[in-house]
Amino acid sequence: MVLRSVERLLSCVYVPAVRANPSAMDSAPGTLTARDNLMAGLRSFASCLHVAECILEDRVVLEAPVNMPVVKGLTEAQAVLTHSDQVSVTEACVASWIKQIESVLIEMEQLRQERDDAGPQDELEYWKRRMAKLKFLAEQMESQEVRGVILVLQLTRSKILKTWKEMDARVTQHLAEAKDNVRFVYTIEEYCHPLYLNDPPGMMPYIMMLFNTVRMIHSISKYYNTSDKLSALLIKITNQMIRACRVYISCQGTATIWSLPRKEVRTRIEHCLNLNATYRSAYQKTKEKLEAMPGERPFSFSEQYVFGKFDAFCSRLNRITQLFDDIDKFTGFFEGRVECLLDILKTWQEMCNEISEKSYDYLDFRDHHFEEDLDVFAARVKELLRRIHTMVEKEHEEIWETPMALKMLSKFEKIAEVVPQLDVEGKYRRILARFHQELEKVSRIYFRQCENPPQLRGFPPVAGKIQWARCLFLHLEEPMMLFKDHPVLLKMPEGKEAVKKYNRIGKMLVQYELAFYDAWRRQSLDDIQKSLRCTLVVRRPETEELYVNWDVRISTLLYEATKIQQLNLDVPYMVQMLLNRAPFLLKRRDIVKHLLNEHERVLGKVVKTLAPLMEPHTTRLKEALDPLLTSLTWSSIQAHTYFDQAFQVINSFEVLIDRVNDIFHHRMEGVLASMTGVRLYVLPDATPWTLDLLVHNTWLTCCQAAQELNCRSGVVEDAVLELLELVLAGVEGGVEGEQVGLEFLTLEELDDPNDFDESRSGINVLSRGTDVQELCAFF
Repeated sequence: MVLRSVERLLSCVYVPAVRANPSAMDSAPGTLTARDNLMAGLRSFASCLHVAECILEDRVVLEAPVNMPVVKGLTEAQAVLTHSDQVSVTEACVASWIKQIESVLIEMEQLRQERDDAGPQDELEYWKRRMAKLKFLAEQMESQEVRGVILVLQLTRSKILKTWKEMDARVTQHLAEAKDNVRFVYTIEEYCHPLYLNDPPGMMPYIMMLFNTVRMIHSISKYYNTSDKLSALLIKITNQMIRACRVYISCQGTATIWSLPRKEVRTRIEHCLNLNATYRSAYQKTKEKLEAMPGERPFSFSEQYVFGKFDAFCSRLNRITQLFDDIDKFTGFFEGRVECLLDILKTWQEMCNEISEKSYDYLDFRDHHFEEDLDVFAARVKELLRRIHTMVEKEHEEIWETPMALKMLSKFEKIAEVVPQLDVEGKYRRILARFHQELEKVSRIYFRQCENPPQLRGFPPVAGKIQWARCLFLHLEEPMMLFKDHPVLLKMPEGKEAVKKYNRIGKMLVQYELAFYDAWRRQSLDDIQKSLRCTLVVRRPETEELYVNWDVRISTLLYEATKIQQLNLDVPYMVQMLLNRAPFLLKRRDIVKHLLNEHERVLGKVVKTLAPLMEPHTTRLKEALDPLLTSLTWSSIQAHTYFDQAFQVINSFEVLIDRVNDIFHHRMEGVLASMTGVRLYVLPDATPWTLDLLVHNTWLTCCQAAQELNCRSGVVEDAVLELLELVLAGVEGGVEGEQVGLEFLTLEELDDPNDFDESRSGINVLSRGTDVQELCAFF
């Protein structure tokens, strides 16, 4: 009982604790080896305790009867011969011993009754128990008491003495076999510890060393080199590997394949399959080494007998992996399609729940309930696929004749991976037939419109034709790129024919594009260069109207070149130079336009009545634009200086005309208009007046009106004088005119009657002493 308690404490407490709980010393060099050695030592010690416990319970004791005479030598034996009853007791005792010994030998010579999942440790413990049992029996047979009893039989020449000798020889032979086998099996124990302590990945480095030990036993051992014993040993090794794989996958029995993450279970299953492959590979390598060594007996094991269980276990793992694949495949298929597959999804969930909620162990390959349930599951999956096939075909029936077919093809192929009954090849043919129609359509459009293609919005003529050709090609290129990456479409006869048509039409469109592009590149730029050397502004002969002398062919060329570059085509060097100056030229064109518009706008502010008075200013303002008509061209470098000065002249004239208009409208015309409303007489309201009274009242009214008119005339006179001073000051100043090289009239020239005669201005120049009436008459 004490041995059992200690053995259970070591195997069930200490070994798992050391294995599961890492130590702070594990990071030090060599600590993992020490830890492994510690666990291996604990296992070996626990195994020894278990063997000792079994020996104490199962040992055979050769007991003598109470009335058995004690014989220690020849004298006592001869004394026993004188008593016949004692001789009979002695013979009966030896016969009893022979029965005990024979029962032990018969048990050992019979086939062993072992568990189906016995491991290599069980094989070692078996031979250790057998050796101890036989050794204890042999020691008793060689004891002083037993030898004395046998001496009595020898003196009496008993018939059972021969049987005893045979038993003695058999025990000696079996003991020698047990000792030899224990010695060799002990050599395997070192490499069997990883099978009990490590996970499948940790077992792989020791498998080849394990087979080397088996090969050594097969070559050297006297008793253990038989096929049945070595096969039994390898089967036990296989059993332990299977047990370790089951414990590894189920996390020491604390989880199932459904409770663990799917990815982790797949990884663990893969490790177990790799262990089986390594196990078989090591066996084959050892077998080949023996066959290559002269004089060595080759392995004569039954591979099916040795590896059959592991293969069956791996077959179960493969079926579990296939089940996971089916579940993952259908789960991914149902994602995003819940609305249209509600009934099918509900059925699928019920199927998954049924297959995953069974009570048996899925890793027990000897339990065939899993295969039966898996067959039922496969039949239901087949029916589910039939329903999905019907629904998918009906849902996508009309789409294969539309441009959306190519975009739906990849989705349909993914569905076909789940539903293999789908006619994917038929869909390929329908898509290719649709593409042939598009090829014919593009060919007809080209031949019908190539002479005069439709003008594309935002494109000049040449670039528009190139873009038109590219649009037709792009219409075919997009599906062809999808065909190119597809592994099946272009290998079909219809696909090869489509490629030929595509290449022919593509070549035709590229030639069309190159023809217009080369023609555009070879065009002459002489006219454009001449236009750039022209003046910035010209005057219309019939209307004397000024307009910007901008050649629209420059804009067209710049637009063409920009679009040509956007189409990833090269432009000639001269055109590129012109493109580089395009911002400068376009900015100059806009400035000239703005300058002319400002010129017209400011001249429009001159009141018709004041036009003769402002004629010197307007004339010089117009003369300020003469460089635009004569000297400045589109290639002039210093034109920006002129533009700044010209805008200053226009701004100065605008300030002058605004002040003149303000004086004229508000201080002259307004006051004169108010003078017309002054009354020069009054009439009686109700009572008639006498003539003298009427004359008197009229005289008083006229006196008041004369005073009011005199005052208002003074206001008008001051306004006229201020206006004249303003105009004369503007003529005499001429600061801006001097900056731009313009000459303005001086005050003396302005006072020259020849400059302001009636033929030129239509008015007479008034002196500062002109009275109010003449001023009023002038205005």
